[in-house]
Amino acid sequence: MTYAEQVDLYQQDDLEYVVKIMAQDHPCRAAWRQYMDSYSRGHFNLINPPPPPPLSPRFEYLPSIYPPGESNRMKMSRVYDILWPQWGQEKAGDLIRLAMKKFQTKYVSLSFFDENYEIFKAENGYNQSHVDRTVSFAAHCLLSKDVLVILDTKQDWRFTNNPLAVGHPKIRFWAGAPMMSPCGEVLGVFAIFSTKPRPSFTPVERRELAEFTSLVMIDLRLQVDALADICQRPTPI
Repeated sequence: MTYAEQVDLYQQDDLEYVVKIMAQDHPCRAAWRQYMDSYSRGHFNLINPPPPPPLSPRFEYLPSIYPPGESNRMKMSRVYDILWPQWGQEKAGDLIRLAMKKFQTKYVSLSFFDENYEIFKAENGYNQSHVDRTVSFAAHCLLSKDVLVILDTKQDWRFTNNPLAVGHPKIRFWAGAPMMSPCGEVLGVFAIFSTKPRPSFTPVERRELAEFTSLVMIDLRLQVDALADICQRPTPI
């Protein structure tokens, strides 16, 4: 069984299975269990996490896992996902083009997530509607409220052999900002990426990327409020 086939078998809330395929041997599993628990809870700086415990010889990439409270996050995400058609592809396209110009890249995506997939609501670069959540870069962004930056996938053990790095779209640089609900749930991710690594992505640039998610959420929040207002109106007799 290939590594990818092993990853495909696991449920993303099954930490023990992840530990089993990551760990070099049985004695390393306790260290891996602690590491992945901290990773999933956002206790690490995900831009530069601590070195991992000893890895299995078959290790290729770190699959994404569910954050704690994923069921609550999904419920909140569905509320906003339903509103997407009302928000409109035109507005999303405008933001994609603006980000391409701002960050000097051809590749931008705006994603939501279901149980199994990262679903692109708008994108330029992937040229597909979704990717498996297990290989999704953006799914790692669900584990923290901070902007996630990978300057060079070839220098990051988590992503060096990720299928989206070694295959289409051949990601070398990736940066994503979580889209936050008023309740603090991560609903989606606004990301930029490139086929070439970058030497840096400054705090100012991280803040500017996060501002794009704020623009999306302001509009979607207005849609939520408008829908709530309609629902509260008295029914004519």
